[in-house]
Amino acid sequence: MLSFLIIKKIFKKASNFLKTTNNLFLIFLLAFLFLPFFVFSQTITFNPANLQIKKNTDFSLVLEIKSVNNFFGVGFDVDFDPSLLEYISVNEGNFLSQGCNTVFLVNSSSPGKIIVGLSRLGASCGGVSGSGVLATFNFRSKNQDAITSLSFSNTSICLLDGSVCNYIAGFWNPAIITIGNLDNVPPVISSVNASSITQSSAVITWTTNEPSDSQVEYGQTISYGNQTVLNNSMTTSHSVTLSGLAANTTYHYRVKSRDAAGNLAVSNDYIFTTNRESESCPLNTKVYETSAILVGEVTEYGGDPNLEVWFDYRKSSDSYYNFQTPQMSKYGTGLFCYTVENLQTCTTYFYRAVAKNSSGISYGEEKFFTTPCSPSVDLKANYSDAPLNLPFGNNVTLSWSSQNADFCLASGDWSGEKAISGNEIIQLNTVKRYNFSLACFRQNSSLSNSDSVVIYVLAKPPIVITKPAVVTY
Repeated sequence: MLSFLIIKKIFKKASNFLKTTNNLFLIFLLAFLFLPFFVFSQTITFNPANLQIKKNTDFSLVLEIKSVNNFFGVGFDVDFDPSLLEYISVNEGNFLSQGCNTVFLVNSSSPGKIIVGLSRLGASCGGVSGSGVLATFNFRSKNQDAITSLSFSNTSICLLDGSVCNYIAGFWNPAIITIGNLDNVPPVISSVNASSITQSSAVITWTTNEPSDSQVEYGQTISYGNQTVLNNSMTTSHSVTLSGLAANTTYHYRVKSRDAAGNLAVSNDYIFTTNRESESCPLNTKVYETSAILVGEVTEYGGDPNLEVWFDYRKSSDSYYNFQTPQMSKYGTGLFCYTVENLQTCTTYFYRAVAKNSSGISYGEEKFFTTPCSPSVDLKANYSDAPLNLPFGNNVTLSWSSQNADFCLASGDWSGEKAISGNEIIQLNTVKRYNFSLACFRQNSSLSNSDSVVIYVLAKPPIVITKPAVVTY
């Protein structure tokens, strides 16, 4: 009803002028409330659309219309929360007054509502096009932290089509007002780290730039699947212990912290690997075909017995340490070890032990080892590798030699354990294909190698004699 009264006041103010203008202007004004809306994309918005201000502070918002054609007038209500904002005044903009007088009336008698009517004075003025300012609204914030808004209702826009007014609702964007020091920024997470890693546990630490709570998500994939109980203590230095983990397993994790205002921060994904099951370390590094137990010893812990230890290692052909074992937690002095696998046979590796405490990192002396080489074996028949063709009844000399072997075994057309090198003469008494194989082995090892030779024994022409004649009587 108030909106209608404002339009009537606009009409009354303009009535004398209307006697010399097109009477259709009467319809333009009154139809703001009574004609149905048509759907057009016309945008009216406050600038700025988001504003943060202090308590008990005056501020202004400019109401703008964007990219309009033949714009003639507008009617609308501005709604606000009077417990948070105090209305001061509204000033007409200069967009509608281009080349024409205007009517601008405001009613603010209802708490939390400002009813506004604004129109060009006379249809003969035509409409205006483009973008511009309709009005400037002035408010004062009250003494309360809050987030509130300025919104619109009962909206109507008049666009001229010749001398006819088309009425549309348009798109009216509210303004969001943040009053006081309301916090909507999440904590900043930094220095995320996994330490004190054992076979079944790890300690996750991180820092935040403001007091916040602590929680960790973790699991064997990036989907996590587990999370710790929320620690509601508000702190900037966070520490959460993960327990019940599987040994020698890689875990993904991320940390979460929420501040007192409820803003949640979530870190990136990180990983760590739990230690192997406890094992008794040998006194020195032990080397196998494709693995080695690396052994180090902390002889002095430097006043801080809470250590992280590991090994760096590389091939002799590499110029830097490009392999590192997982870090293991250790307390005080003593031996520590780790089994590295998937080494290459017959390859030299360099390695060093590493220990770290709160004061820094120390490196042990560089050592090296060479993994065992596979045996080699060379078997010949009559000192030849190629298949032989020999006549029936001949002998063949088998000769062989090997390296990195402890014993050899014969198979095929000969058998038995053989020395790692030697000779043997064999008589070929059957017409057939002979196959002689020799495999050589390292003691207590799966490393082996073999060689073989083939001999074809060919039949000889038969020997025949003619017996002498004997005369009998």
